[in-house]
Amino acid sequence: MPLSVVIGAQWGDEGKGRIVDALAADAAAVARFQGGPNAGHTVYLGKEKFIFHLIPLGILNPGALCCIGLGVAVDPIILCREISDLEKRGYSSAGRIMIDPRCHLITPDHIERDRKVESDRGGEKIGTTLKGIGPTFSDRASRTGIRLGAYLEKIAQGVDYSYQGAFSDACLGLKQYMGDVSLTLYRMLKQGKYVLAEGGQGTMLDLGLGSYPYVTASNTIAAAAPMNLGLGPKVVDNVYGVIKAYTTRVGEGPFPTEISGELTENIRRIGDEYGATTGRPRRCGWFDGLIAKFAARVNGVDKWTLTKLDVLDELDTIKVAVAYEIDGERTDELPTNSLQLARAKPIYRKFPGWKKSTREVRKLQDLPAPTRAYLDYIEEFTGVGFHIISVGYERKCMIIM
Repeated sequence: MPLSVVIGAQWGDEGKGRIVDALAADAAAVARFQGGPNAGHTVYLGKEKFIFHLIPLGILNPGALCCIGLGVAVDPIILCREISDLEKRGYSSAGRIMIDPRCHLITPDHIERDRKVESDRGGEKIGTTLKGIGPTFSDRASRTGIRLGAYLEKIAQGVDYSYQGAFSDACLGLKQYMGDVSLTLYRMLKQGKYVLAEGGQGTMLDLGLGSYPYVTASNTIAAAAPMNLGLGPKVVDNVYGVIKAYTTRVGEGPFPTEISGELTENIRRIGDEYGATTGRPRRCGWFDGLIAKFAARVNGVDKWTLTKLDVLDELDTIKVAVAYEIDGERTDELPTNSLQLARAKPIYRKFPGWKKSTREVRKLQDLPAPTRAYLDYIEEFTGVGFHIISVGYERKCMIIM
């Protein structure tokens, strides 16, 4: 049963959309399995830019069914807007999108509660996207949430809901896309078809294993994929971990390898490091080997896919965190709580920059020797090899092993 899972191995924004788009070329289905419109996956077709918050990236590949699994929180207004925008750009959604009726709905009340809770935190903000994600999953856990299928059933029965107007209209507009994602994917996999599961956020934002409390409200790791798609754990065939050639983070929380000043401004400018969902500037830092090693372990990563290598092209020196010093003691593993992580001082290994553009390179052996040394070290340190290396934002700018 060939189910491949694509997960982010840092704090999100690793370029998962770009990788999913590349891997989806031969997929029978691409399925989002967690998160909600707090995700922002970006891909370019030529000079045309697409940003998706809920629709899986397979929508740009004509053969793939795009599924939204039961583990995804759906804002019906945002999803209908995405579908409409795609139609206007010449991409039909007819027969291409399936939404599981067990998806929980993000209501206007959830969004308002999200804003209020974050505002009430004062100086201890989490840095949420204010999309209503936390309250939606909170209601789901307390069994007071609203599922898409049940909501439509009650509308059909004439139940008077408080959410009228645009919200109800959007839910009714999604009725044509509803289908049993669990059963559909199960049948595809039984037939030997290739299915790709698309994660929304990064490993370090996982509700259980991430830098709690500065995390999202769902499980982001690979193990969540089959569960949130209504499949058994044995269906997972391959896990692709997406890492950026450096590290970024949006919102609050500890970030041991964070850099500042002119260097971070240059990286942010060259790498276009602004949130696709919030527009906020991303915090930038050096590659953190401890986080990558941790992500490889907890996700069972089979292969790395690395993005934005070209952003480092002009740097004189490049660093990789290989250990931390916490309270005067060295540790070679990621600490288990954010208080310790906030006190961590990275111990770096330095690499010479290659001072040469990598954007036109399509074969690994054609990369500059210092670039290969940097990549070889990441493979050796994490124990995981590369499958794809991205050297630019265009689809063609990839080295595939």
